Amino acid sequence: MFYMDQDTIQKYINGASASQLARELNTYTQKVLNFLQKNGIKTRDESEAKMRYKIDSNMFEKIDSNDKAYFLGWLFSDGNVYLGAKRHTISLTLVESDKCILDYLNDKICDPPKKLAYKKERIKIKGDKKYICKPCYKLQIDNKKMCFDLIALGCIPRKSKSLKFPTYEIVPEQYFSSFLRGYFDGDGGVSKISGSRRVIISIDGSENFCTSLYEFFKTKLNITCGICFQNGCFRVSFSSRESVLKFYNYIYKNSEFSLERKRRKIEASLTL
Repeated sequence: MFYMDQDTIQKYINGASASQLARELNTYTQKVLNFLQKNGIKTRDESEAKMRYKIDSNMFEKIDSNDKAYFLGWLFSDGNVYLGAKRHTISLTLVESDKCILDYLNDKICDPPKKLAYKKERIKIKGDKKYICKPCYKLQIDNKKMCFDLIALGCIPRKSKSLKFPTYEIVPEQYFSSFLRGYFDGDGGVSKISGSRRVIISIDGSENFCTSLYEFFKTKLNITCGICFQNGCFRVSFSSRESVLKFYNYIYKNSEFSLERKRRKIEASLTL
């Protein structure tokens, strides 16, 4: 005979798995799960049950800090939310040189930080063209609540053509510059104009996102910019020194962390 009580519930809350408790009690895993559910305990799905680290599941329940807004920007640009039958995952893959971003996010969400997946340099063939894929790292987090919280914020699965620009209800105005810095670090570009110190700032995205971003730049930041459809996506861009300076001052005003290679390029173009 086995006996389950509050001690069983507390062990589960503290991180013990249902299968581990079942072995201790000499019973079946499903019976442990049934006991927990009858006592009002929300049980973990399969992906969460296999975790060997603790996750801040409430990270994206509400955007109430610059860090959260910055990470949300990254996930809007380069992140992926996947909802499967048994797994609910969030992933972000970056080239090896940008691994610092994953380390920073990993340290904020996972305790201890999760080991990142690594892919070596490889050649990708698409039609009659060959592409060299640089070495990269991937952070993947299995967490159902975090997935649905991100979806509620607008970071939806298969978002490349349907992503919408967030409102201040999603990202409060005081954190919006950090959100935009994160998105720019993910899907923004800084290219130097030949024979000049000036640069072109460009940001890619869906039609809705870029159209709204274009209006945001014009009405909120008084930035003179253009919008076009290029290489399968929409792009907002600008290059005047005045507009670049306004953009720089806005996105880096609450900057505790950013992709330094992009920041340095902009700073170099603004140095007299």
